[in-house]
Amino acid sequence: MLVSRALFYDGYNLDSNTEDSVNNYSKVEGAQPVYTKGDVIDKLKNDKYNVIVLAGHACPNVISIGAGMGGPDYQKTKEVTLQKFQDSKKFFKKCLSKHFIKGTTAPILFLAGCELYDNTNDATKPSLLKKISEVMEKVLVIGPCSLVKPELKKNSLNIKLESKVGVKADFDFSLTLAAFWNGKRIEDIETILELTECEDEKSLQRLLCKWELQKV
Repeated sequence: MLVSRALFYDGYNLDSNTEDSVNNYSKVEGAQPVYTKGDVIDKLKNDKYNVIVLAGHACPNVISIGAGMGGPDYQKTKEVTLQKFQDSKKFFKKCLSKHFIKGTTAPILFLAGCELYDNTNDATKPSLLKKISEVMEKVLVIGPCSLVKPELKKNSLNIKLESKVGVKADFDFSLTLAAFWNGKRIEDIETILELTECEDEKSLQRLLCKWELQKV
């Protein structure tokens, strides 16, 4: 299966002295920094993809798009939050949704931010991933339940998922990632593989987490 992917990362920290794992995304071939949600749409132009990744700093139900580690002032163009999801609804439903290739294979929106989904919550309770999925018809919305650590390995960048700092977690979908389809959480890996047409769990991991580095 020919897959077209796009990677956008919070570019804020590239303009500061802060060093953190999100900056590793800047080394990926074709990756683009963004500072607002509008930047994402501008950079997508008229293109469509199977997989779109938005990488930024996150905590439960909040992910930054241009805000870096965040600050005292909420800026609706730079952050996506459950509390103020209405400010982001049009971005996902009208603007971003049309940039996915929709066919027999489910396209994926991967929000690569630490502990974005609190897996201690009941799946029926409000969550940012659920809200996004409700407005993005037939797009698989995925986010981590754990810490995210992008590491440079040889010629590629691999994303590790950690249950806590310094402790590597297995790539167990139900433990480290949460997935929503049309507003409902998917609990089993078999359904995910069927929707994405991935052969196995490792194929899904490569699809989401392995990116080629820029040639220098």
